[in-house]
Amino acid sequence: MTEAPVPTVLAILICEKIITEANTQNKTLVNVFNNIDARDFPTAFGPLSLFIRLADAEGDYVLKLAITRLESEETISAPELPIVTIPSRLSIHELNIKIPGIGFKEPGTYEFQLYANNVWIARTTLTVARRDPSKNLEK
Repeated sequence: MTEAPVPTVLAILICEKIITEANTQNKTLVNVFNNIDARDFPTAFGPLSLFIRLADAEGDYVLKLAITRLESEETISAPELPIVTIPSRLSIHELNIKIPGIGFKEPGTYEFQLYANNVWIARTTLTVARRDPSKNLEK
C-alpha cells in the first residue's frame, strides 16, 4: 500500500458557521473573521468553524488541529478530528471542522495549525485583543 500524498491546502478560513446547500453541496461561509475583541480575560468564544479546501490528496488522512498562542508557544486546544478518506487526487475536497468553543486566557495571536498524517500542511491566525473600553460594543 502506498503512502497518501501530502495534500495541497487551497484555503483555510475561520468563520462563524458553514451552510451547505443540499442539492448542489455549495458552501456559504457566514461571518469570515480573523480578529476577536474581548471585554475581559479569560474569555471564551464559539462555536466556530474552519473551512478547509484540499487538492492533490488521495487516501486516508489522520487530521490534527493544534491551536497555539504564538507569544508563548502554548497549545491551548487540540480538538480531535475524524479520519478523512479522499477518493481521488483529481478532485477538490472541502472540510468543515466545527469547534464548539475556545477559551482564551489572555490577548495574543493564536495560530490554527493543521496536520495531515503528522505532516504540517497549513495554518491561519486569529488575533484576540482587549476591546477598547471607549467603544460601546457587546462581547
